[in-house]
Amino acid sequence: MPDIEPIDAQFRKIKRRFDDDPKDWRVLSDVDVRGNKDMFINHREDLWQIKTKPLSPITGIARSCHVRNLDEDIQREIRARGTDGEKYLFSMMVPQSRNEALFAAGVESFAHTKSRKLKEMIGEKEKSLEKDLSDDVEKTFEKHHAQRRNLFM
Repeated sequence: MPDIEPIDAQFRKIKRRFDDDPKDWRVLSDVDVRGNKDMFINHREDLWQIKTKPLSPITGIARSCHVRNLDEDIQREIRARGTDGEKYLFSMMVPQSRNEALFAAGVESFAHTKSRKLKEMIGEKEKSLEKDLSDDVEKTFEKHHAQRRNLFM
């Protein structure tokens, strides 16, 4: 089972990989049934899933995991799906310390059916990853924003 981590720790690792090899990156995103954004970042044999619960139009609580040892079927799916879907510009600023942040921007493919298929394929290898990641985002939200838990938006 991959470790679920705060986005800042995971994003430092992603940035180091990007700095070493900036070619062949793909980003696929979707919104899950709870309204949380799922972003899949792929580079060769590595896949990161980032789940973000929106707090406002520009902020959110994000947790992530690094899914390793992707088999060839999942790789083919990512390559095929990474070019499908509506194209949107994305940007993400991830605080690293009090005075530093990492910033990512690019083009993502937004496709509900495509990412659902990818989640199913990952779920075959990592049975409870989607549930664990969703639960971790909710737990982090409740810990930091308990007063907002039952607000109607």
